Amino acid sequence: MTAALTRGERVTRIFDEACRRWSVDLAELRGPSRLGNLIPPRAAIVVALRQLTPEPLSYPVIGEKLGGRDHSAAHNLAHRGHQLARRSTGYRAAVDDLIAIARGAPQGLRP
Repeated sequence: MTAALTRGERVTRIFDEACRRWSVDLAELRGPSRLGNLIPPRAAIVVALRQLTPEPLSYPVIGEKLGGRDHSAAHNLAHRGHQLARRSTGYRAAVDDLIAIARGAPQGLRP
């Protein structure tokens, strides 16, 4: 049986899984680009990190992890992520998988 992932390992796994699902590079994701293809994975990451257990990351901390963005950028991405999830079941499923990682479930399994 494998040990539970630490909080930091779960954060890393969330970023890695988002990069894999949306076929983007981690440096690109954390970089300054405002290209539209980076909004869905960034938004999904913010939504998942706000579900991190036992305590969610704050918007300022999430913004820092997303390449030094401020708290309002992280908050806006969370809002955008919720909008996208309401409009697309595929996006919602991807976000749910990231949330499962945030909550400590094995990758690919939803609680």
